[in-house]
Amino acid sequence: MKIKKTVSILLTTAVAATMISGCSKEDDGAVKFSEKYMDSVLSADFNGMTDMLREDDGIADYSIDDRSFTGLVAVLGHCDYEQKEYRGDKDEITIEYTLRLPDLEDIKGNEYGSYADLLTSLEDLDEREFDIEISLVPKGEKWLVKDAGSTLELYEDILDGLSEAEFEYSLGYEGVLASLEEHLPGLAEEFTSSTPVAGEYNITYDGLQFVFSRFDDSDYAFEMFSVIVGCWLDEVPTEDDHYYYLNAQGRASGIVWKDEMVVHIYDQDGTHYDEVNSVLEDLREML
Repeated sequence: MKIKKTVSILLTTAVAATMISGCSKEDDGAVKFSEKYMDSVLSADFNGMTDMLREDDGIADYSIDDRSFTGLVAVLGHCDYEQKEYRGDKDEITIEYTLRLPDLEDIKGNEYGSYADLLTSLEDLDEREFDIEISLVPKGEKWLVKDAGSTLELYEDILDGLSEAEFEYSLGYEGVLASLEEHLPGLAEEFTSSTPVAGEYNITYDGLQFVFSRFDDSDYAFEMFSVIVGCWLDEVPTEDDHYYYLNAQGRASGIVWKDEMVVHIYDQDGTHYDEVNSVLEDLREML
């Protein structure tokens, strides 16, 4: 079910209902400010939220990888809200909102062909509700949001739900291609149009080096994995190690191996850091 964006009529109705019921008279400026903050929450606009917070509260430094951020924004894009409760006085006002968003519990038990497929399926999920409280405190003639605690709870709830998704691809041609098509489409096109030499694709494209190798046996694959790790990190991996993230002067690189397969990707010119990291996260999930 596709969820529409914020419906102002619902907000107006909720405000009127609260006032009629005899609760605290609402400060129109506080309500509008809280709605502005909520709009930043649903856009995952960390800079916007930081500007409205009394203290940073960790929002500006909130740690999230690119893929998770994409998923978070996708879920929030299917979310709308309405005011549920208003309480407080001139010293502090708390406005509670009810959010309606995709029920990520429904993704459990399903297998998706790619992360993009998962995000496309969000519009078909049932709805669920999540309550979030925005507490405002005065500063001079304006309001500020007291803290971002409920915002972070919402984000963690969504990210935890997305982490339950399972994917049907595994490390191999189809799985690697699915990740490249999602994050590095130009490299994916080179991959599909290239012919392997002795089971190996060795492609350099737009400052990226990509090596996909299939060997005759897993022992040789592990040996090659160990050689590359040793060259980069001067470490000796064990057979329980299947993934290494490498970083050379800000240039992302990583290598994975499984069975007879070794995949190595390296950002040669340092301009594809985020995309390379997203592919590496996908490859790690395929192990």
